[in-house]
Parts: sequence; structure tokens; C-alpha cells
Amino acid sequence: MRDLLLHLLPWGIHIIIVVQGTTGDALDGLLRAITFLGQFSLLLVLLPGFWCADKRAAMRLAVLCLISAYVNAALKEIWAIPRPSLVSDTVRSKVMVDGYAFPSGHAQLAATLWPALAFAFHRRWLTVLSVVSVILISFSRVYLGVHYPQDVFAGIIVGLLLVYLYAQLGPPLEAWLACQSLGTQLGLTIALSTLAAVLVQSRDALSAVSGALGAVVGYLLESRWLDFGSRPGSLSRAGEVATGTAVLVVIYLALGAPFVLAEVPLLASGMRMVRYAALGLGGTLVSPWLFTRLGLAHRRA
Repeated sequence: MRDLLLHLLPWGIHIIIVVQGTTGDALDGLLRAITFLGQFSLLLVLLPGFWCADKRAAMRLAVLCLISAYVNAALKEIWAIPRPSLVSDTVRSKVMVDGYAFPSGHAQLAATLWPALAFAFHRRWLTVLSVVSVILISFSRVYLGVHYPQDVFAGIIVGLLLVYLYAQLGPPLEAWLACQSLGTQLGLTIALSTLAAVLVQSRDALSAVSGALGAVVGYLLESRWLDFGSRPGSLSRAGEVATGTAVLVVIYLALGAPFVLAEVPLLASGMRMVRYAALGLGGTLVSPWLFTRLGLAHRRA
């Protein structure tokens, strides 16, 4: 498979050069903005709103996207395909990137996040938006010179496949887990996260595993200790979104400072895991606790 991917690199380079040569720099600002819609950090922007509207649906969405991020990191380590600008001096990389190219993480996350949203909420406009978003985000990665066309095609396929599998396997798995004790649920979460972290130890994989671990543990504890319910009214809902967003931003920024110690790889990896686990806990446990303390939501547990 890797030999085939390497054989396709000249073709992919040619497509990128044609795209960049035809458009010049006219679309740089627009496509840099569009590419953000397929970025993992977009979850930090969207999740508080979804969490307050429907926390179970938001939890499913977050776990699915984190699984997708982990799978993408694993595939990149397996195939180890270099970025276009490292293969050809003619290709201009218009954004800062690192790591391997295949498959495209932006295209895969877009093909996971937006179709999953359309599937969860069953709105025609959301379905149209998801199709348009996946196409534009995928094109932006080629235009910006950071991915070959085959990278984005593969990312779309993997993302859609994960959405399908999650739709088929998720409900029965959730029903089975709901019947288990809290100790069993926490034990399985920790065991699976540990196994995933051992199997793939790249930076992005550790971020995804740690985020999933924190989010799931927080969700399980919140369901038993709080089980918050939003109070009626747009002001309360807006307050929840603002509070949840503030919690995630504070955690993200506060735990970013220790990365100055990145010269020590083991310490840097540990701090990364702490940071993303804290983000998961902050979104699913700390934020709901604050909602109830501030009177924005009520406890049902």
C-alpha cells in the first residue's frame, strides 16, 4: 500500500501545482478560514453549545470525533507519507503543518463531524451544509499545499466509514454500558484508553486518547452526581454556553504554558495528556458543576 501511495506522489504534486498556479494567492484568506472548519480545535468552539442543548448527543459527537482523530493519527504513522512541500520545492505550503500527510486529518474530521451532525439532527439544511463543508475543507488542504488529492479522498472515506460504523454499533454498545456499574464503566474506559495510548504514541494520538478519557470519565461522574438539566430561557442557555466555553479556554491556555519544557520528550507527552484529559473533564464535569452552582441549571441526581 505504501508503495502505491509513493507512486502517486508525482501525480498529486502535479495537481497541487496546477491548483496553486491557476488561483495564485487570491483565495488564501478565504481558504485559510474554511480549513479551520475541519480543525480539531473547532470542537472547543462547538461543544459547549451542543452540550447544553443535548448532552447525550454532544457526548456521542465528541467521542466519535476523538476516535476519528486517533484513527487518523494511527494511519499517518503506519503509512508515513511526507508532506508535499518536502517532496517538491515547487509546492508552496501556505499554512504551518507538521507530521505525515496521509490521510488528511482535516478532511477526515470534516467527514466525521459534519455528517454526524446532519445524522443526529435530521435537518435538510444541515445535510447540505455538511456536504459543502466537506468539499470545501478538502479542497482547501490541496490549495494550501499541505495535502495531496489522494490524502483528502482517503480522509473523506475513512471519516464517513467511522460515522457509519458508529451509527450501527454505538446504540447497542451504549445500551450495554448503561447496564454496567460505575466501577465497570470507569475500568473499561481507563483500560481501553491505556491500550490505545500504548498502541499509537504519536502526539495527536495521545491528545485524542487523553481527551476521550477525560470526557468519558467526566460524563460518567456527572451522570451519577449531577445529571444537570438546563433551566428554560435563552439567557440561562447563553450563560451555560459562555461558562462552558470559558472553562475550556482557561484550561487550554493554562496548561499550554508547561510546553516550554518540550525539550524533554517524556515530560512533554505527559503534559499533553494532562492538558487534553483536563479539557475533557472540564467540558463534561467542571462546566456542569458550575452551571448548577451559578443557578443556570438544576441537579436531577
